[in-house]
Amino acid sequence: MTGANPSSAHPSSAHAGTSGPAVWSRPEAQLLLLEWERRFLSRRQPYARQQEDGSYRWVFQRLDRLALLAHLQGKETLALTSRDEVNQCRWVCVDADAPDGLVQLRLVQQALKSQGLPSLLEQSRRGGHLWLFFTLPQPASLATSVVYGLLDPLYSIRTVTQSARGLS
Repeated sequence: MTGANPSSAHPSSAHAGTSGPAVWSRPEAQLLLLEWERRFLSRRQPYARQQEDGSYRWVFQRLDRLALLAHLQGKETLALTSRDEVNQCRWVCVDADAPDGLVQLRLVQQALKSQGLPSLLEQSRRGGHLWLFFTLPQPASLATSVVYGLLDPLYSIRTVTQSARGLS
């Protein structure tokens, strides 16, 4: 999540000046939070928490609202799995943690676009994330094979890494 922000420019990131407790108690903020959960939260367990060295550790406890709010406020970095309990997904995120990660992901984005698949590209602290969203849940195996099918011709050796949020 991303890493999930994972606190970079993830779609979940909140603006620092607007993340106080009063903001999150407003009805429109609650609706936004519910929509965020609907879009990104496939299941509440497991999730991963970013460590100080940048790595992630899986947490096998239920993700509670306070941890999610801390993530959205940029206080903590979490990563979510895209797979639900029946191994379907509504999104895939390709994570490229390399100095040229954003450039690599632009190539993948162009390949997706040539196949009629829109995607969202964002810069992260160590590279970038490329998001592919589905209208309806898809079998995770199908979603990942589509992405791998596009990666294979672009890279003889995979330099774009699997994300804990998407291609795990």
